[in-house]
Amino acid sequence: MNLCFEHKPCDLIFHNKKNTMFLGTTITGVLLASACALPIVISNRNRSKRIKRFFDQLNNFAAQHNGQIDQDDVWNATAIGVDKVKMKVFFVQVNSDAQIEREVDIKKVLQCRVEKKSRTISNNNDSIKVIERLDLYFVFTDKSTPDLSLPFYNNKRDNLSIDREFELVNKWAAVVNEVLDEHHTKSQRHF
Repeated sequence: MNLCFEHKPCDLIFHNKKNTMFLGTTITGVLLASACALPIVISNRNRSKRIKRFFDQLNNFAAQHNGQIDQDDVWNATAIGVDKVKMKVFFVQVNSDAQIEREVDIKKVLQCRVEKKSRTISNNNDSIKVIERLDLYFVFTDKSTPDLSLPFYNNKRDNLSIDREFELVNKWAAVVNEVLDEHHTKSQRHF
């Protein structure tokens, strides 16, 4: 019994061509996959840097007012956070025109609610309701203090479609009202 493998020269050349073709296809596939993935990786990296920059801005603004952020969110060049111990809301938004920074003392707030401004557009037999603004609206206990609204969405500034803004404005109204309720409960205990 002969265990030696005998190949014809033609078989070796064909076998090597197959490997070369497979290697070429693999290299091409890897290059194409890399070319497709690279913009996504760069975009995610830039987005992470932008979000971190807004968190840093929010934290620095809170620190300037002797606050510390316990809970926060960032979206569309906007950041909001709350210091539950000092009972303050901090808000930072960067527009093409200017930067808005607001500090709200929750102890002085009577009510916090969502303000939604919309209009109806009629098109043939259909009517569509378009949201123009979503604001977190504060009414203060002192009537001489003007009401304050923090813009979460403005169709003139933001994208035409609402992304997370509706969810976030409702979440933050609930967060502020929860802190406000805790404050009222504590102050009632002291009497």
